[in-house]
Amino acid sequence: MPKASDIKPSKRFFGMFVSRSGDGKTCAGASFPNSYYFDTDMRMRGLLGVKHFQPIDHITYDTYPPKKGFAQIEEKLTSFEQLFTINQKPYDTIIMDSATTMLRLFVTDSHDLTQGKKIGSLRMSGPADFNYEQEAMMQVLDILRGLPCHVIVNAHIIDKFGKEKRDEHGKLLDYQESQVVGEKLSIRDKLGENILLFFDEVYRFSRSQDGHRHLVEFHSDVAKTAYSQLPWGKQDWTGKQFFPWWNELISKETPMPVQKAEAVKK
Repeated sequence: MPKASDIKPSKRFFGMFVSRSGDGKTCAGASFPNSYYFDTDMRMRGLLGVKHFQPIDHITYDTYPPKKGFAQIEEKLTSFEQLFTINQKPYDTIIMDSATTMLRLFVTDSHDLTQGKKIGSLRMSGPADFNYEQEAMMQVLDILRGLPCHVIVNAHIIDKFGKEKRDEHGKLLDYQESQVVGEKLSIRDKLGENILLFFDEVYRFSRSQDGHRHLVEFHSDVAKTAYSQLPWGKQDWTGKQFFPWWNELISKETPMPVQKAEAVKK
């Protein structure tokens, strides 16, 4: 039987890049080799702002507007799957940009396929639409997990609100305003938790307060990694190509000491 101590880090990257809009997810993904983008954000022009230091001629993409849906995305993924099966590698990297807008696309897809509740001419989303959204996303992730190439799923994040003040007995106070207690994916809570289960690598991208520096975290309330070499705290990757820089970090033989990591985390 296999032993956990024999597990080796994978050279295939399978992970999520999460941030608020404009914080560098797409730019970081563009540094990965021979990439194909599922562009549901319809914002590929953003790459023009980085081509002075980041080559983009290795990137191919298709745009998926709201009138396209699960069938078109599944068809494209299945074609990739078939090519990999016969050892014809179509791409080294597949990027979903982004999960947030792709899920909205799936809900819209369901609106066109089912007869649901309407208020006037406005179609109201209901349980059937949310079930379709979840199953479509799970099937996309199932296919992506089987592709022998790098896979990146981009997603947007928002603040998570809750109540934290407690009395002397540790019980939450009933009468208190909700406050920001962390971050979460900008999608339905249950679906967001289910999606995160697919990934060991989730990286949180951000910018400095003046907006001049691009930062990434590998450990936070939303970020996580299986690479012990990756440092704690916000790392500055401004002006760098993310994939070669990341490869350099994970190639270090000495893992970060646990005590030091915990100290930085605090």
